Amino acid sequence: MVFPVTRRAQELDPLSLIIGSNLGRVLYFAREYDQAISQLKRTLEMDPNFWGAHYKLAMAYDAKGRYEEGLAEREESLVLEGDPQLASALRAGYSYAGYRGAMTQWRAQLAER
Repeated sequence: MVFPVTRRAQELDPLSLIIGSNLGRVLYFAREYDQAISQLKRTLEMDPNFWGAHYKLAMAYDAKGRYEEGLAEREESLVLEGDPQLASALRAGYSYAGYRGAMTQWRAQLAER
C-alpha cells in the first residue's frame, strides 16, 4: 500500500523523527507490520531515545506475536517518557504471568492514576 502524503513528507524531511515514526504508525494501521517494524527501527537508528518510536514499535511487535520484543520496547518507551515505575510494574507482571500479566498490571497501574 502506498501512502503518498506521508512518504512525500519523509522525502522532504528524511531526518524528521516524527515523520519517520508516524510513517511506521501508518504502516502498522495498514497491517504492514514487517514494514512498520523496519521503518521504526530506522527511526530509532537516528535517535535511540525517541520514546514514541519505541512505543509504536512495541505495538507492531505485539501484532506479529513477538511479545517479548514488544514488552522490551514498551518498557523502554516508558523509561524514556519518564515513568520507570510503570516500566517495572510491566516487567513484574510479565515475570508473574507472561504477556497477559504484563498488560493486566499495566492497566491496573493506569487505572490507579
